[in-house]
Amino acid sequence: MSNHDDDARSDAGSQASHASSTSSYTHNPYDSYCNKEYQFSPSVSPTPSVGDLGSLGSLPLAVNPNLDYSEYYSDRLQEVEVTWMVLVQFKFGRTGWYEHTEELEQGTHVIVQADRGSDMAMVCRSEVKSEKHESMTNIRKVSRIATKPEIAKWQDVLAEREKKAIATMQEMTDKKKLNITIVHSEYQYDGKKLTFYFTSKDAHPQFRVILDQAFSMWKCRIWFARYSRLSIDSDCRERLSALTLA
Repeated sequence: MSNHDDDARSDAGSQASHASSTSSYTHNPYDSYCNKEYQFSPSVSPTPSVGDLGSLGSLPLAVNPNLDYSEYYSDRLQEVEVTWMVLVQFKFGRTGWYEHTEELEQGTHVIVQADRGSDMAMVCRSEVKSEKHESMTNIRKVSRIATKPEIAKWQDVLAEREKKAIATMQEMTDKKKLNITIVHSEYQYDGKKLTFYFTSKDAHPQFRVILDQAFSMWKCRIWFARYSRLSIDSDCRERLSALTLA
């Protein structure tokens, strides 16, 4: 047999071997995006560029089942973070907006950031933060949902202490002949602050004469706040009671 015949058989064998190796792989129309320079095969796993994958648009993620493209689509897979604005109501009608990471149901008791500590309030409503909230400044955050023991303390223990504080403070102001009426009192939940709401015909009542005595009595920061809208206050308390019973 001639050398020419041997060469012919060798070329035919090579072509058959190449056909056998490539027939086991089903051509993927997206191969050209991943490898523009040479034939894509199961034994080669080229790394596509971000630009190449971006040009696929809405095409399937899996160009090849042997490749993981999730890292190239990470910017598309990440969830959009949403900030919620929560309107809460404290005792006796005081309200405020607080930021939170999720929506909270109406009537939920929450612990919120407060003046040098933490406080408790009840959720009135939640809404996604938008442009209308941009004008708000120094917005504090909702720390967490309150536990049942904490709620019981807020509704029972602190409420009883606040009731006694009203009578005690009224007696103290009367002895100092301050022309004021203590309407109600409110403890910050952590007990670090006690606020007395009052009405008075005097423009600037002289509370300084009783501050030392008050601090000695309650061992916390004492704050006085004028309150003259009693009808609104009564309405707010009724709404807060309705949320509690709901």
